[in-house]
Amino acid sequence: MKSLLHLNLANNNIQNVSGNFLCALPILEVLILFSNQLTEMKQDIFHSNITLREIDLHLNHISYISPSLYDKLLKVPIVRLDGNKLRLQETSFLNSTFTCRCSCQLSKSKCCLLYKAEHLHLDSNAIMRLNEGVFSSLLSLTELYLRKNQIVEVHISAFGYLPNLKILYMDENKVS
Repeated sequence: MKSLLHLNLANNNIQNVSGNFLCALPILEVLILFSNQLTEMKQDIFHSNITLREIDLHLNHISYISPSLYDKLLKVPIVRLDGNKLRLQETSFLNSTFTCRCSCQLSKSKCCLLYKAEHLHLDSNAIMRLNEGVFSSLLSLTELYLRKNQIVEVHISAFGYLPNLKILYMDENKVS
């Protein structure tokens, strides 16, 4: 299975995904795990998969994602986390916590490893507030989906750090 590019395990009863399993798929580009029973994502899960370009984890029960895993997830262009139990207060990956670990010796905003997420799906989670700069690490983001959350408050600069944002969906929230 070392040549596998696309893996679809949707609509199963998967409760845990081991990093050991994914080690056997070194060139995997698309991983689809939607509609399973996942509750958390641990840090070692994607450590060997540097070719991923799409991860679909929607419609699980994920309420926790390891902070070190956020680094990996946001280097993937398409990330679907909608329909889980995430709250932005716990999702520190959206804040400016990125630390450059490469040899480019550039500032965070110019680092060659800066987050590459282009499409981020966070629909149907438990998000209540969008604070200033909450998406500031996502300079490549072009599409952001925040539908059907419980958002009541949006800071005036919540989206101010997204120079490439073209599509924003925030319908069915509680913004007043």
